[in-house]
Amino acid sequence: MAGFYMDERFGAWQVGNNPNQGAVQFKLSFPDHAKSPSQYVTRPNQPNYANPQITSIRVVGDFMPSLGLQSWDWINGPSLTQTPHPKGSVWTYQTPIQLSKDFYQYKYYVTFADGTARKVPDPCARYGGPTSQNSGFVIGGSTPTANVVPPVAGGRKHLRDLVVYELNIDDFTDQYRGSKAPVEAVQDRLDYLQNQLGINAN
Repeated sequence: MAGFYMDERFGAWQVGNNPNQGAVQFKLSFPDHAKSPSQYVTRPNQPNYANPQITSIRVVGDFMPSLGLQSWDWINGPSLTQTPHPKGSVWTYQTPIQLSKDFYQYKYYVTFADGTARKVPDPCARYGGPTSQNSGFVIGGSTPTANVVPPVAGGRKHLRDLVVYELNIDDFTDQYRGSKAPVEAVQDRLDYLQNQLGINAN
């Protein structure tokens, strides 16, 4: 299912490009062995293998007061709706109102057929929250046209002269970001990356 994450926008995404507000859509996918056998190894001795036995999914977080609900109310979080998908099933929920621009945190409250429930982060989250392994999403921000990258001053370096650094945003900012959004926290360390580590590939 990971192959179509970006095309089908799994995770939590703002609906529309308004830089000041927007609704958010939450979207989860579950592969079905019967529809897409390549997703799982065949295990004929386990008839329920690859069936998560999920009866309901609620999304809960600090965005809930905008919906007239209490923040992090696990029992009354909005319910996702399950629909069929060619490779399995998809669970979705879209807020009925637009949220103000901000960084928000959330988790899913998943209930199973045996009555048990678990609080889980979003496996397709685009951001991580600062605490409790929460997932995050952003409403607002700049438009794509405002993010045109200017030409590199002095021209591009030869490949042999580039110093490249692969950065995991959550891990890199975990020790210092506090309540900031991870991407914003990375901006606080750009001078460190350039001037102390010598990163020159951008």
